[in-house]
Amino acid sequence: MQLKVEISVVMSVYNSEQWLKDSISSILNQTFRNFEFIIINDGSTDKSEYIIKSFANKDERVKFLNQSNSGLTKSLNNAISISTGKYIARIDADDISLPDRLKKQYEILESSNNIGLCYTNFFEIDHLGKKIRKNIITNKFDLIKNNLSKGINNIAHSSVMFRKSVFDELNGYREKLKKSQDFDLWLRMTEVTTFSSAGDEPFVYIRRHKESITHNEFDIYLYISLLSFFARKNSLTDPLDLPFRDYNIFYNWANEYLISKKEIQKIQKRNQIITLLRSKNFRLENLVKLIVSVVFSKYSYIIIFEEIFGYTIYNQFFRDWRVKFNYA
Repeated sequence: MQLKVEISVVMSVYNSEQWLKDSISSILNQTFRNFEFIIINDGSTDKSEYIIKSFANKDERVKFLNQSNSGLTKSLNNAISISTGKYIARIDADDISLPDRLKKQYEILESSNNIGLCYTNFFEIDHLGKKIRKNIITNKFDLIKNNLSKGINNIAHSSVMFRKSVFDELNGYREKLKKSQDFDLWLRMTEVTTFSSAGDEPFVYIRRHKESITHNEFDIYLYISLLSFFARKNSLTDPLDLPFRDYNIFYNWANEYLISKKEIQKIQKRNQIITLLRSKNFRLENLVKLIVSVVFSKYSYIIIFEEIFGYTIYNQFFRDWRVKFNYA
């Protein structure tokens, strides 16, 4: 008799042929064996479909679905809707899970019904697979909650395993969010459950490259997710629950508002500063250009000023939203 599946691993793939084999193999080679691996091919035009099929033909744990391009959020909801596991584990098509990842997270979630999500520390790697840095995430849930409420999401999407029952209770990822769907889900999960670290050991390699969805860029959906969180805390209408027509009015206002506050320029400059602080192997010419760009930009000094005085745009964004939409 076939064992009941304990874990459903879900992956959405869009034109990921370069790293897809390594990513799929890292799941199929886990020491924990009782799982299904649901892979959605989200309208890829490269060789991704062929690669996925080659694995599905050799390993019955792989469940492969083709769909027209719908984006990550809808693809993940589609995958989880057909899953049968008690727990959902995420992996992106360019990331790698180390062999004991599923085993460790399963043991932690099984240890207490009060834990709804388990995350891991991780290594960042470049497009060649070379380690860039080790990311250690706090194991204190209160600090995780506090960071999330300030717009700081240190939890890698590919590092999580969570209870499907909690996911279903929250109606899954919210499809109005093209990005930061994970950040929004973590915020909502903190309202109904607790999180746990998988311990000190990193269990995932997160790949950083220019095509990755988390590559340094302005993301309006992060701001919207946090505003939605503040709205719920204050018993106000969550803009992500609005009908599409009303949501689009809100979205357009939010986009214009954040542009007027120069958030795009500040994000770009903040990322330049971070790159400068982390720089080790830069060519001297490129390093000089980066230093000049940082030193002679007014946005660098705005960012430093905001850091010193603890200012964030998020609270002001929320206050101005209340006034604009008559929630004051």
